[in-house]
Amino acid sequence: MSDTADKAEEQQSRLLIQLEELESKFSDYDEYLDEILVKREELHAAFEGRKQRLIELQQRRTQGLLKSAQRIIKGISRRAQGFIELDELNSYFAADPMVLKVNEIVKQLRELDDQVKADDLQGQVISSKEQAIRSLRDKSDIFEENGSVIKLGKHRFLSLIHISEPT
Repeated sequence: MSDTADKAEEQQSRLLIQLEELESKFSDYDEYLDEILVKREELHAAFEGRKQRLIELQQRRTQGLLKSAQRIIKGISRRAQGFIELDELNSYFAADPMVLKVNEIVKQLRELDDQVKADDLQGQVISSKEQAIRSLRDKSDIFEENGSVIKLGKHRFLSLIHISEPT
């Protein structure tokens, strides 16, 4: 049995060719031609139904993969904002299991012939990394000494973080 819509289409074409050969062999016998035409319609309906089910199954699978990857990407983005060194950030995007999982989902989507969703997910990961790099660069341009000193041009300001407690 076919497991993709394309394979179902191939099998349908092969069977329709065989039916055409039968029609040509039995063209002189009207009673057989009527049965062949009925079988042709049954065959067409069965294969169209199968193709539709396979397409729906593939769409559900790609939607599930897409939602899963988008949840993972949200977590990746949150975690990427917490790094203070560029090397740590690059290592995270190169070797973290969640980033690798998104890359695996992208590969699965490509295998399912959904290039648009795969490219979108890949773009989201790249965008998340670029945003984290920009944020890291901005922090390093504004803050010194782990955020305790704010620098604006050649001026430096001490920044105290004090959590006030109710009295």
